[in-house]
Parts: sequence; C-alpha cells; structure tokens
Amino acid sequence: MNTNWKQIIPIAVLCLGISGNMAQACPGGKGGGPGKGDFKERKVEHLDSKLDLTDEQKTRVESILESKHSQAKTIFEESRPKMEALRKSTDTEIRAILTPEQQVKFDKFALERQEKHKEWKAKKEAN
Repeated sequence: MNTNWKQIIPIAVLCLGISGNMAQACPGGKGGGPGKGDFKERKVEHLDSKLDLTDEQKTRVESILESKHSQAKTIFEESRPKMEALRKSTDTEIRAILTPEQQVKFDKFALERQEKHKEWKAKKEAN
C-alpha cells in the first residue's frame, strides 16, 4: 500500500488531538471532554460564527461531516499502529536526553498518560 502521508498526518493530528483523546475528535464523533458536545455540532457552530451560514448551509455542512466520519475513522484505525510506534520512538529519544532525575519524572508522566488512556478506553467501551 502506498501511504499518502500528506493526507494521513493532518487527519491523525485531528484525531489524536493534543489531549490524546484518540478517535473521539474524528469528524462526526463525540469528543472534546465533558460538556463539549458533538464534534459535528461544534464544527457547525464554529463555521456559523465565522461565516454566518444559512440554515441550508448548516444542514449541508452537517451532512458532509457525517459522510466523512467513516472515512476518517478508517484512516485513523489504519494509521494507529504507525502513530503509536512514532509516539514510542519519540518518547524513547526524549527520555535518552534527560537526566536520571528527569527520567523518573518523565516515566511517571508516561504512566499517568497510559492510565488516562485506559480509563478513556474503558469509558468509551462502556458506552
């Protein structure tokens, strides 16, 4: 398979997000944390606030986002192993330049991140 990274990387960044919420941020999915609402709804609201969309345009934007959701999810799932390998190699390289004291803190941070991800995944599977 010939991977087109120019398409995958922006989608992966969108899906992973800085918070590490994984697929929750994918178009059409729910994400952004408690009380933040549906991604599609937030995206339409954002575009409406910037572009003053008509009701018809809002409906069409919702439809576009909904139709792209499965495509984005598929791309994300296909790229997940590569993104995880990239994250691990990045962590390894960063850890290598740290002092022993910093490494202890870094390892603690990494463990906390793993625990948060496990909690998120369990919560997602429960829903």
